[in-house]
Amino acid sequence: MIIFCAGMPRSASTWSFNVAMRLLRAHAPDARIDSGFFENFIEWAVQKQDNCDHLVAKCHAIDRSAVLLLHLGAAKAIYTYRNPYDAIASARNMFGLSFEDSLGLIRESLRLYENELSPASTLSIAYEEIVERPLSVIGRIAAWLDLYPSSVQAAEIERETSIQAMREASARVGANGGETIQVGSLVWDSKTLLHPNHIRNGGSGYGFQELSDAQKRAILETFADSLIAQRYLRLHDNADFILQRP
Repeated sequence: MIIFCAGMPRSASTWSFNVAMRLLRAHAPDARIDSGFFENFIEWAVQKQDNCDHLVAKCHAIDRSAVLLLHLGAAKAIYTYRNPYDAIASARNMFGLSFEDSLGLIRESLRLYENELSPASTLSIAYEEIVERPLSVIGRIAAWLDLYPSSVQAAEIERETSIQAMREASARVGANGGETIQVGSLVWDSKTLLHPNHIRNGGSGYGFQELSDAQKRAILETFADSLIAQRYLRLHDNADFILQRP
């Protein structure tokens, strides 16, 4: 099986990656599973496929070969998404990005979801569902992947991927000789793909408070035609006011 965890940045896509990995292991403990980040899927897969039964890729963008696999039904994607206000604020706080760069990341992610991912091959999950009903979402992912853990296994996966458990795991990245991946100044654990301080606020709604009116207006204008974004942007009573201000 080929699985792409291709969510919006800062929307719990790393959580979905870890859930998928644990579901596969619970289903077939002896299965050969390879995983990681990728940029060129064909090059990555050619190196891996002869030595494993499953490929699980964490990514925020996918190339044309991956798009083709999804449209042919030869792979499955899990796309997590989040309130754009929160996702942009979280990206800025986590990586020190400018507002413009953070906005661009979210714009490209929604473009990928709405224009390239195959609806028939993609399971979409809201960040709030993951935070509020993780066990239910784990069940949805399991069914999507045709993997059916026992109730005990599902509960264990929920515990292992809870916000607190993953916060503690991210604090241990690079400690005790654990293998890591480094790109520039960023370091990830090679198995979980968590990086130090991966989980910060973890909540919802704070982005609207942190951003300026001009930034909120730019977000509203940028995502005026995005169905996912519109689920969030009009929830605030003054969203129309911000958009109409000179």
